[in-house]
Amino acid sequence: MNDQRFSDVEDLALSMTLNFNWQCVTRTPDAKHFFKAICTTAILLGRLTNSTGDVYAASDALGKAAYKGNVDEVRNWSFGHYEWRTAMLRNGDRIPTIQVIAGVLASFFEGFR
Repeated sequence: MNDQRFSDVEDLALSMTLNFNWQCVTRTPDAKHFFKAICTTAILLGRLTNSTGDVYAASDALGKAAYKGNVDEVRNWSFGHYEWRTAMLRNGDRIPTIQVIAGVLASFFEGFR
């Protein structure tokens, strides 16, 4: 994806951090869609990090938990990685942008029963 198109993704991540709160969602979305989206972010982070480092290890753990559909593992991951939702977003820096999206998606499971 070119830089101009990625700016839409950056806008989404920024909006997710500034304007979105799960408490405002009135209908419970199907968890399977979150699991799939989380897996996608984990795959993307694996590519962006060349499958090395702390970000990769954390995204890999999250992706594996989501792939299994394990609500408890995703919830625990989210509680332990709050900083992903508040990562510093900088234009053109794709890793923290995808971290924010993954972190916000995972936070859905903090209140999921």
